[in-house]
Amino acid sequence: MLSQYSQYSELRPDPCEPICLLTNEIADCYLVGSMITSAPSTEVQTWPIDKLVFYARNPRKNDAAVDRMCSSIREFGFKIPVLARSDGEVVDGHLRLKAARKLGIAEVPVILCDEWTEAQVKAFRLLVNRSVTWADFDEELLALELQDLNASDFDLSLTGFDPREIDGLLAIPEEEEANAAPPVPESPCPEVPPSSGNGQDSVPLATMLVQ
Repeated sequence: MLSQYSQYSELRPDPCEPICLLTNEIADCYLVGSMITSAPSTEVQTWPIDKLVFYARNPRKNDAAVDRMCSSIREFGFKIPVLARSDGEVVDGHLRLKAARKLGIAEVPVILCDEWTEAQVKAFRLLVNRSVTWADFDEELLALELQDLNASDFDLSLTGFDPREIDGLLAIPEEEEANAAPPVPESPCPEVPPSSGNGQDSVPLATMLVQ
């Protein structure tokens, strides 16, 4: 029976003493385990779409964008989960949910946010919509991306930009090429004939320039 503990013989010279292996380490493992299990869950669940409830005071006006979101879901699928409470109230994803209902989708991915306070939920609803305005596009790099998509015959309306914006961005490389200054050609200097030795040129300079 003691053979399985032979590796601890140096730590426990008396085989009659009770075996108590690494007590502090085991306690630490339980502590770490409890911390891991108490962390907020990011599990993606699949919910019936009718179980989700729109937040009545959602300040974002997005009804005019539902058709565009429908086109996006047709192309890419419903890839971004809805954030919600376990009672079904939507935290984020109102526009995607409206489009999914219009398309007749029966189930959608959901991540629960039950660990948030009511104040955090309200703040996040504002943050997630406002944060899209924090950064600007590098228009030259954006134009290159649109050029690549255009060359592959991809529907550029699925990028989220309006046709007028797309036309303007696609014109940027052409304008830069047209406005580029052409290189200045080098004009060779005329060779001056050698002097005759009497202080006068053998050919008058004016005659040389005319020729």
